[in-house]
Amino acid sequence: MSTLPRKLEFSDGCVKQMNTLAVVDQQKLGHSITSYISGRKRPDVHHIRTGRTFVRIEEVRVSEELWALVRKAAPNCYVMERLVQGDRDLVSQVGIDVAMRHWAVQRMANQAGPAARRVTSLAAWLSGPHRAHLQHEWAAHLAGSPEEGVVLSSRQKLLLAMGFLCAALRMRSSDAVRPAWRPVDWTLRSASRTNATITAVVGAQAVYIVGDGGLSALVTDVWEPCGIAGAGLYVLTRWLRRLRGIELAESAREPGDGK
Repeated sequence: MSTLPRKLEFSDGCVKQMNTLAVVDQQKLGHSITSYISGRKRPDVHHIRTGRTFVRIEEVRVSEELWALVRKAAPNCYVMERLVQGDRDLVSQVGIDVAMRHWAVQRMANQAGPAARRVTSLAAWLSGPHRAHLQHEWAAHLAGSPEEGVVLSSRQKLLLAMGFLCAALRMRSSDAVRPAWRPVDWTLRSASRTNATITAVVGAQAVYIVGDGGLSALVTDVWEPCGIAGAGLYVLTRWLRRLRGIELAESAREPGDGK
């Protein structure tokens, strides 16, 4: 019977810790985590009870003074919470601290009410598989910050969940239209390509008018509509550059323009 491959995610704090490691330690960490994911490295496991919930903390040994602390978030999904450097005896206590914080966030999120939870789960699903981390982030927002006196009512949590849903829909719509912007951005990044496009459009309009009205239209009817179209396209391209955040590179100086 085949099993699903393990998935590993990283908390923001753990990413910051990894960036502070020496290159050698980063290489050791990568090798250890690869062995852990593939099942070749057997970690030390702690089942920590928090209320009625068991949180599974796994300690992956990297070296004599470096341990990776991993929490089992789902049957085949693990979250690397942080690194522990120094005395290995501290790992268990750190694991308890992480488990308690995670359980507190989940407990408060579960108090949001079934409607808010369902809407938040739907929003996380709609946001796309590459944004799976939003499920935990949005759950934490629903939990509020009780230690600082920030507790949301059921109605506020539902409104917040609806905001998550709107954000997820905007993310997916942005993902859908992004490929359509690529040829537009490619054209706008170069003044020559932009000018050639405007010239082609205005020229096609002039050919259509001449073909419909004859050569006499070349003198009487072409200039006004073509001028309006050219000016409109010029203004449109400048507005699109500002909208897309595109800046044209300065043209190179011609030889003899000065030092």
